[in-house]
Amino acid sequence: MDGIFNIIRDKQAGKKNSKSVEGEIVAHLRDVNLYGRTLTSKEIRLMVLNSLVNHDVMKAPAPHSFYELIKNYDGIEQKNLVEDCKLNISSVLFDKTYSEEFWKLLDLICNTLYKNKALSVKETFDKLSNHKAVKNPRLTDFTVIYLISVIKEALLDY
Repeated sequence: MDGIFNIIRDKQAGKKNSKSVEGEIVAHLRDVNLYGRTLTSKEIRLMVLNSLVNHDVMKAPAPHSFYELIKNYDGIEQKNLVEDCKLNISSVLFDKTYSEEFWKLLDLICNTLYKNKALSVKETFDKLSNHKAVKNPRLTDFTVIYLISVIKEALLDY
């Protein structure tokens, strides 16, 4: 997990070295943001999520285990389900109203999978389905299952 700290450090260094601010004076702390040299919490959270799953969640193909659960749908419906899941994750991740709930859900999924590595994606979902974090109105059951699939696949590498 040291890798995420290196990624954050490198991203911050890139912002720090992006343009000269020599001779500028910051009178108030709020003025620091005017120079675009800080990382936002959204940027850091997305880097953590991408690091956890070891790829770009929004661009990567769906995990094989997710396709196994939607194999009865035709190809177009499968593609639409995957796109909807990615859009829902993106929407919740960057929505201030539901952001904290999303991170609680992510933590719940990771802890459950870490403690019960033998659980299937469906078993994991069934175990978590009554939890408040899963009941987010912006996330469908398929979106939560998709997220479980992505995280489970990522944890197999650890």
